[in-house]
Amino acid sequence: MAHEQLSYPAERVVGIVADRVGLAAVNEQLRAAQVERDRIDVLCGEHAQRDAGEEAEEDGPLRSSIRVVRTLLGEEAGRLQHLNDAIEAGSYVIQISLPPGDDDEREAAKQRIGQALISGGATSVAFYGRWQVEELQLGA
Repeated sequence: MAHEQLSYPAERVVGIVADRVGLAAVNEQLRAAQVERDRIDVLCGEHAQRDAGEEAEEDGPLRSSIRVVRTLLGEEAGRLQHLNDAIEAGSYVIQISLPPGDDDEREAAKQRIGQALISGGATSVAFYGRWQVEELQLGA
């Protein structure tokens, strides 16, 4: 797996998942919400990757999208610190890009993705827009 730098997840819905069990639950909710696999990006630190062991090598829906990230912070340090801390603690950060469409379609997709993450047990679920971050809540 390539090591990349954590960067601001512009135009994505993001949540934190504590472990592989939670990752499986979130994946099931995203599948039920018909979120396209190629829109899902899962980031983790080396600790979480090691803990995944052989299961990370099995063919699964998230296998190809899990990327190990370096926990170096740049200009976006203020908002990224929480995500960085989660990665360093061994959690997974899952990011889902919104599909193309008009504003109403993108808003509906944002809410649907947020609800799937929350229903699956993800925490700190938010939409990272270009100019603001919007915390998402169940039933909102």
